Amino acid sequence: GFEQLTEYIRQNHYRTALWGAGESGKQFLEGYRKYGADTDYVTDSDVRKRGTEFMGHTVCSYEDVRADVNVIFVTNPFWLADIIKTVNDPAKHYVSLYPMVEYGCDPEQVSGICAD
Repeated sequence: GFEQLTEYIRQNHYRTALWGAGESGKQFLEGYRKYGADTDYVTDSDVRKRGTEFMGHTVCSYEDVRADVNVIFVTNPFWLADIIKTVNDPAKHYVSLYPMVEYGCDPEQVSGICAD
């Protein structure tokens, strides 16, 4: 769950972007922050959300932070394939958060936390 994810990111000195400034993103950040962690950026494909505040972050375009990000938290599994195509970078890691959010971050129910 969150503890393993947080440790993995810290050990590798990764910079992160949360892709999805909605309810699932909020749930993820609330849980993630309980472990003393936070995302570096919040991005969203919805241009209407860009420039707005989301849990202490200004929502931006992924293109604005592309060079700084190693790990992308994807809040909606429906968009995972499209996000991977958009990013188009084999060096990036993707974390699909849906099982973690849906199942309360039970590590037994989360399979394949990181897929690259």
